Amino acid sequence: MFVRNKLNLKVKHFITILFVSVALNLAAQKSGNTTYSFLEVTTNARNTALAGTAISQKGALNQLTDNAAFIDSSDHNISFNYNNFVGGINGGALFFQPIKKGAKYAISFQYFNYGDILQTDEAGNIIGNFSWNDMALATYFKLPSYKNIRFGASAKVVYSIYDVYQTMGLGVDFGAYKTLKEDKGHIGLVIKNIGTQLISYGETTEFLPLNLQFGYAKKLDKAPFTVSLLANNLQTWNLAYDDGSGMTIDPITGEENNEWFSFDKLARHFAGGIEFVPSNSFKLRLGYNHQLRREMSLATRNGFAGFSMGLGLAFNRFLFEYGVSGYHLSGSAHVISLNTKI
Repeated sequence: MFVRNKLNLKVKHFITILFVSVALNLAAQKSGNTTYSFLEVTTNARNTALAGTAISQKGALNQLTDNAAFIDSSDHNISFNYNNFVGGINGGALFFQPIKKGAKYAISFQYFNYGDILQTDEAGNIIGNFSWNDMALATYFKLPSYKNIRFGASAKVVYSIYDVYQTMGLGVDFGAYKTLKEDKGHIGLVIKNIGTQLISYGETTEFLPLNLQFGYAKKLDKAPFTVSLLANNLQTWNLAYDDGSGMTIDPITGEENNEWFSFDKLARHFAGGIEFVPSNSFKLRLGYNHQLRREMSLATRNGFAGFSMGLGLAFNRFLFEYGVSGYHLSGSAHVISLNTKI
């Protein structure tokens, strides 16, 4: 009884600290901007293919960036991920977890390289070029469970180099995961990027891109399909583009939209995915993100923006996954993941 009460107290303290941290971060972001936007880009192929909805579906080790509560659910202990992003941007992520069964921690290293960028003077004359790189080193921890709810957290150091300018920040993520007894579905709750810069580019301190997410996934009883749904950026109601004047602009029509509620504003918070699993060694995936489609479509053509797809192949001790997400008519993001056990 004493052990149970002590555990319950720890969970209550954790929840209290969590909500206080979110409240403080929200209050701070109301008067400032966010930075390190690369932290919002999915690092693994499965979540890319499912339009970011995999926070309620256990999977490979690389899904720790989706939900830290997956800390002890992977059959692999090392993961390599490559992201060929739009505009010639390249990135990747490496994950490692001790081989010991039931390990309670893991680490990851994430990076993005934006290539060479032309450097000009005030008159527009080219005087050279410079590079831009983003990096993040994260450690993941398993937290005490409570009533079949699994908890996890991560702490990350973020570093960015922009020509001669350098910046560093700290952030934390919290995640929860639970299997529902009633319908055998799964739910996930994630709060990402609670944190701020320690060293800024100038006099203004910016904050990490806070994101509160809730996900639900369920395998259909009589068909080899798993359907997933994501509610994204729940800390902010209006996700439409704001030009700084307080008015939101429709990227397709160019019209101002100052209505507090609209179905479009509601739909921007949601994404959906479906996974076809005919066998344990082969999987096909499709996804749709309404916010991405609304922001990246053109007035004349929508193209593939907002849609995503991919596959997974398992053989021996390897798991190979591929995902592609449509961002714009000019290009898509391709992610390759390889998970294995050494």
